[in-house]
Amino acid sequence: MEQPKQNGGPAEIGVAQLRPLPVNIWVNIWPPGGKMQVMTGVKRALQEALQIGSRVYSFSESTALFGSIPEFDSMAVVTVVTSLEQQFDLQIEDDEITAEIFETLGSLTRFIEQKLSS
Repeated sequence: MEQPKQNGGPAEIGVAQLRPLPVNIWVNIWPPGGKMQVMTGVKRALQEALQIGSRVYSFSESTALFGSIPEFDSMAVVTVVTSLEQQFDLQIEDDEITAEIFETLGSLTRFIEQKLSS
C-alpha cells in the first residue's frame, strides 16, 4: 500500500494550504454590487434604521415598505435615507426621495443599484 506523501501530499492537504479561486470566477457567480448583495445591504439598512429585528429576513423584492411597515412612516424616512447612505457610502439628494422609491424592497433596491452605477 502506498504511503501518503509528506509535506503537502494528498493526505496532508489542509484548508490553510488551499488556494483561493481567482477573483474573476467570483465576479460571474456573485458580482460585487450585484442585486442580491445590494438587497442584503438595503435590508440591513432598514433593519438598523427601523429597529425591526429579524422580521427583515422574511422580506422579498415585493415586500411593501412605506406605509405597510408600522415603523416606516414619514418620520422614519430620514433615518432610512441616512442608514442607506452610510451602508452604501453614497449621497441621496432631497429631490431624489419619492414615495415610489420606498414602495417595495425591490424598488428601493433598484434605486440604490442606479445610484451605485452612476
